[in-house]
Amino acid sequence: MSKSLAIIVFVLGAAGCRDAYQVAIDEQVANYNEIASVLRAVHDPASMDVAERKIVARAAHFREASRRAQALPMPDDEGTVTRIREQAAKMQVAVREVAKEFERIRGLPGGPEFIERIGELSDPRGPKR
Repeated sequence: MSKSLAIIVFVLGAAGCRDAYQVAIDEQVANYNEIASVLRAVHDPASMDVAERKIVARAAHFREASRRAQALPMPDDEGTVTRIREQAAKMQVAVREVAKEFERIRGLPGGPEFIERIGELSDPRGPKR
Protein backbone atom coordinates (compact mmCIF):
# COMPACT_ATOMS: atom_id res chain seq x y z
CA MET A 1 0.00 0.00 0.00
CA SER A 2 1.42 3.39 -0.94
CA LYS A 3 2.25 5.93 1.78
CA SER A 4 -0.40 8.30 0.39
CA LEU A 5 -3.07 5.61 0.46
CA ALA A 6 -2.06 4.57 3.98
CA ILE A 7 -2.49 8.16 5.16
CA ILE A 8 -5.90 8.47 3.49
CA VAL A 9 -7.00 5.16 4.99
CA PHE A 10 -5.85 6.31 8.43
CA VAL A 11 -7.60 9.67 8.13
CA LEU A 12 -10.76 8.14 6.79
CA GLY A 13 -10.58 5.33 9.25
CA ALA A 14 -11.64 2.75 6.68
CA ALA A 15 -14.55 0.47 7.58
CA GLY A 16 -15.50 -3.16 8.08
CA CYS A 17 -18.46 -2.93 5.75
CA ARG A 18 -18.43 -1.33 2.33
CA ASP A 19 -21.12 1.23 3.15
CA ALA A 20 -19.23 2.39 6.24
CA TYR A 21 -16.22 3.32 4.08
CA GLN A 22 -18.32 5.54 1.86
CA VAL A 23 -20.12 7.09 4.83
CA ALA A 24 -16.79 7.89 6.50
CA ILE A 25 -15.34 9.40 3.34
CA ASP A 26 -18.45 11.43 2.55
CA GLU A 27 -18.74 12.74 6.11
CA GLN A 28 -15.09 13.79 6.31
CA VAL A 29 -15.26 15.52 2.91
CA ALA A 30 -18.46 17.28 3.96
CA ASN A 31 -16.84 18.43 7.20
CA TYR A 32 -13.82 19.90 5.42
CA ASN A 33 -16.11 21.54 2.85
CA GLU A 34 -18.21 23.06 5.65
CA ILE A 35 -15.10 24.48 7.31
CA ALA A 36 -13.89 25.92 4.00
CA SER A 37 -17.29 27.52 3.46
CA VAL A 38 -17.22 29.15 6.90
CA LEU A 39 -13.67 30.38 6.30
CA ARG A 40 -14.57 31.87 2.90
CA ALA A 41 -16.83 34.36 4.72
CA VAL A 42 -13.89 35.70 6.77
CA HIS A 43 -12.81 39.16 5.59
CA ASP A 44 -12.28 41.20 8.77
CA PRO A 45 -12.18 40.85 12.57
CA ALA A 46 -16.00 40.91 12.86
CA SER A 47 -16.41 38.06 10.39
CA MET A 48 -13.61 36.18 12.19
CA ASP A 49 -15.70 36.29 15.36
CA VAL A 50 -18.72 34.90 13.51
CA ALA A 51 -16.64 32.15 11.90
CA GLU A 52 -15.02 31.25 15.20
CA ARG A 53 -18.42 30.82 16.86
CA LYS A 54 -19.60 28.60 14.00
CA ILE A 55 -16.50 26.43 14.11
CA VAL A 56 -16.55 26.14 17.90
CA ALA A 57 -20.22 25.13 17.73
CA ARG A 58 -19.39 22.33 15.26
CA ALA A 59 -15.98 21.22 16.61
CA ALA A 60 -17.37 18.33 18.65
CA HIS A 61 -19.27 17.07 15.59
CA PHE A 62 -16.12 17.23 13.46
CA ARG A 63 -14.07 15.34 16.06
CA GLU A 64 -16.77 12.72 16.60
CA ALA A 65 -17.07 12.01 12.88
CA SER A 66 -13.31 11.64 12.67
CA ARG A 67 -13.23 9.40 15.73
CA ARG A 68 -15.88 7.12 14.20
CA ALA A 69 -13.95 6.91 10.94
CA GLN A 70 -10.66 6.16 12.69
CA ALA A 71 -12.31 3.43 14.79
CA LEU A 72 -13.20 1.43 11.68
CA PRO A 73 -10.92 -1.50 10.84
CA MET A 74 -8.37 -1.32 8.05
CA PRO A 75 -9.70 -2.73 4.77
CA ASP A 76 -8.63 -6.25 3.96
CA ASP A 77 -9.82 -6.59 0.38
CA GLU A 78 -8.38 -5.04 -2.77
CA GLY A 79 -11.75 -3.79 -4.01
CA THR A 80 -12.24 -1.64 -0.91
CA VAL A 81 -8.67 -0.36 -1.06
CA THR A 82 -9.22 0.59 -4.70
CA ARG A 83 -12.43 2.45 -3.84
CA ILE A 84 -10.69 4.37 -1.08
CA ARG A 85 -7.89 5.27 -3.47
CA GLU A 86 -10.46 6.57 -5.96
CA GLN A 87 -12.13 8.69 -3.26
CA ALA A 88 -8.81 10.12 -2.04
CA ALA A 89 -8.97 12.91 -4.63
CA LYS A 90 -12.21 14.27 -3.12
CA MET A 91 -10.60 14.37 0.32
CA GLN A 92 -7.44 16.02 -0.99
CA VAL A 93 -9.46 18.75 -2.75
CA ALA A 94 -11.44 19.46 0.43
CA VAL A 95 -8.30 19.62 2.60
CA ARG A 96 -6.58 21.92 0.08
CA GLU A 97 -9.57 24.30 0.15
CA VAL A 98 -9.29 24.65 3.94
CA ALA A 99 -5.53 25.22 3.65
CA LYS A 100 -6.09 27.82 0.91
CA GLU A 101 -8.54 29.74 3.11
CA PHE A 102 -6.17 29.62 6.08
CA GLU A 103 -3.43 31.05 3.88
CA ARG A 104 -5.71 33.86 2.68
CA ILE A 105 -6.87 34.66 6.21
CA ARG A 106 -3.28 34.68 7.49
CA GLY A 107 -2.79 37.90 5.48
CA LEU A 108 -5.76 39.71 7.05
CA PRO A 109 -5.47 41.97 10.11
CA GLY A 110 -5.90 39.65 13.08
CA GLY A 111 -5.70 36.63 10.78
CA PRO A 112 -2.73 34.87 12.41
CA GLU A 113 -4.34 35.16 15.84
CA PHE A 114 -7.67 33.89 14.47
CA ILE A 115 -5.94 30.91 12.89
CA GLU A 116 -4.14 30.17 16.14
CA ARG A 117 -7.44 30.23 18.05
CA ILE A 118 -9.36 27.97 15.70
CA GLY A 119 -6.65 25.97 13.95
CA GLU A 120 -7.10 22.71 15.82
CA LEU A 121 -10.84 23.24 16.28
CA SER A 122 -11.29 23.41 12.52
CA ASP A 123 -9.43 20.17 11.89
CA PRO A 124 -12.00 17.36 11.70
CA ARG A 125 -9.27 14.98 12.90
CA GLY A 126 -9.22 16.82 16.23
CA PRO A 127 -6.37 18.27 18.29
CA LYS A 128 -2.83 17.26 17.41
CA ARG A 129 -1.10 15.10 19.99
